[in-house]
Amino acid sequence: MLIPAETKGTSKRAVELLRDQIDSLEMLFPEASIQPVGVVANDVRQDGVSNEMIEWFDTVFGELVPVYELRKRVVLQRAQMAGRTIFEHDEECDMEGVFDDIAADLEGRAAE
Repeated sequence: MLIPAETKGTSKRAVELLRDQIDSLEMLFPEASIQPVGVVANDVRQDGVSNEMIEWFDTVFGELVPVYELRKRVVLQRAQMAGRTIFEHDEECDMEGVFDDIAADLEGRAAE
């Protein structure tokens, strides 16, 4: 499971709720194991709140899975509003490499 999370204080509670839901699902389906494969920190800004949340994600997940940082970029919003991926969109974005890293990591895990 790839966990999307905004870099806001409310994400701490959202992650706690997600963990509770996973526990409930695993109790209902004991043969299933739901494991995180990464955390995607969205809308990362150059501010104290984002920095604090990145540190929190690293503390909670960092030793288990990678924490990917997607910085807030207007071009990402424009691509989404145009119904395109960042790779199809006609503007360059310095976050394309993060998406490449996520894809490579997921493909690597699938091959294991």
